[in-house]
Amino acid sequence: MTDRTIPRDHIERTVATIDPDWRVLAADPAEGGALPVYRLSVETHAGTRECYLKASPEGEDPWIDVEARLLSLIGGATSVPVPEVYGAIDEGGDLPAPCFLMSAVDGRIVERPDFGTVDPSVHEGIARSVGEHLAAVHALEPFEAYGYLEVADGEPLRGERPPADPSTVRVADPTEDWRERMRLEGDHELEKAADTRFGDAADGVASVLHERIDWLSGPFEPRICHVDFALENLPHDPETGEVRGMIDWAFTVAAPPDYDLLYAVRSLSGGHLRLVPDTPDRRDLVRSAVIEGYESAGSTAVVERYRENRDAYSLLAKVREANIFESAFDHPGIGGQRREAAAERLASELADPG
Repeated sequence: MTDRTIPRDHIERTVATIDPDWRVLAADPAEGGALPVYRLSVETHAGTRECYLKASPEGEDPWIDVEARLLSLIGGATSVPVPEVYGAIDEGGDLPAPCFLMSAVDGRIVERPDFGTVDPSVHEGIARSVGEHLAAVHALEPFEAYGYLEVADGEPLRGERPPADPSTVRVADPTEDWRERMRLEGDHELEKAADTRFGDAADGVASVLHERIDWLSGPFEPRICHVDFALENLPHDPETGEVRGMIDWAFTVAAPPDYDLLYAVRSLSGGHLRLVPDTPDRRDLVRSAVIEGYESAGSTAVVERYRENRDAYSLLAKVREANIFESAFDHPGIGGQRREAAAERLASELADPG
């Protein structure tokens, strides 16, 4: 298991590197998540400030440096509510680098397994708000190819605020053709799925998936895509569902906007938890609200491509669910018969992709 602890003196020296006049009053590890994240109370010249320090586990590189730059870019170029980045450290010796310090975002946070406890009207408000904000993100300058992002060449940050500049990030291992990118990802995921409990069920998926990828409807344009819209990443107004912050951009990809819409609807509807018996099915509610929000602020053409392409993207997403099933369902509230029922449902969906 990854060690998510950061020694107190490392936290204090990290904050001092970002602003020598700031002093850490309290540091508490955040609950959940896979990365070291601490909620800090910091004394500043303007008074006490609540912050979050997000860092990389030792020996790992989960795109923390990219996330810091994306937050600065989106916060500076759009009205999308994202945390303010106070400073980032790309290389820090014994400090937990890459890391960055950001503002805390007020709002209700619902952990992934508890999404069914959200009132449907609030859930609808969250989905509509996400659609509106996604349209603004997708309107930012496009990339030249598809893939995950990395920091562009330049001087490493040593406590400074990242500039709100799209040139600070670029596509890593770029693919210029979207259908080719999807074929490569599909083959990779299917190869992994063969070694899971779903291997037999996934045997017949390849031909169907390749056919759907061949029929993907363009035009395609690589834009910033968040892809992880779990409610735990969306602090919101508990009464209206208005999203007050979109957090956790570590796994952002350059992809067509309709691909991001698929994951917005899928994640906001519970993601893999839809497989669990007795889980509320809010896919229609969420889909309608996301589309309504997106169309009110963005492009109807993107929504049309989403409708045309979602069968291909959804099938690939199901194969990914097979590959992460064991870790995704490693939760005390989902075990025994409920877990096995979820596995049976996923196997059935893969065996008959429709």
